[in-house]
Amino acid sequence: LFSLAAQIVGVIVTVQGVTTLFAAADRYLSLSHDVETVEACVLVVVTVVSAVLSLAYVYYVVAIKYRLPFWEALGFTPFRRYLYWFLLLGAVISVVEGMLGGLIGVPDDTPFAELLSDRGTYLLMGALAIFIAQLFEELLFRGFLYRPLERSWGPLGAIAVTSVIFSLLHGSQYAWSWQILLLL
Repeated sequence: LFSLAAQIVGVIVTVQGVTTLFAAADRYLSLSHDVETVEACVLVVVTVVSAVLSLAYVYYVVAIKYRLPFWEALGFTPFRRYLYWFLLLGAVISVVEGMLGGLIGVPDDTPFAELLSDRGTYLLMGALAIFIAQLFEELLFRGFLYRPLERSWGPLGAIAVTSVIFSLLHGSQYAWSWQILLLL
């Protein structure tokens, strides 16, 4: 719920900030902006603002309210010994996911695919996915949500609940395509 509120605040702050920024740029620099670039900028800033607010909340709950060691409480421990197995498993999962997507007919015409049609937005979204989204998703879903759910409902229940929440949070990006949401 806090993450949803953080996203709403992120949208409000970002729309106001980006609108002001582009208006000032147009006034002083006479720039023209295509819709895809503006949408990508807004999406990146919204994601960063909501991620920072959500992670601050997670830190508050774990480290300040319950006085637990932050990284340990979220289950992040060094795994150097198994690194190669994790890399191999990640590659296998990616291949299987691609094959399943082909079998169930994943649509190509989603808002996210449209957003990635421009090279600049493609690079901007790639940077967001690599540097911000991964950390946010790992901390929030696999650290903060998964661990308490696992204690209550076991590993399969925790995986199911966090997967459904994760999938639903990405629904609008993929036009609520059941095929993509199932793969997520």
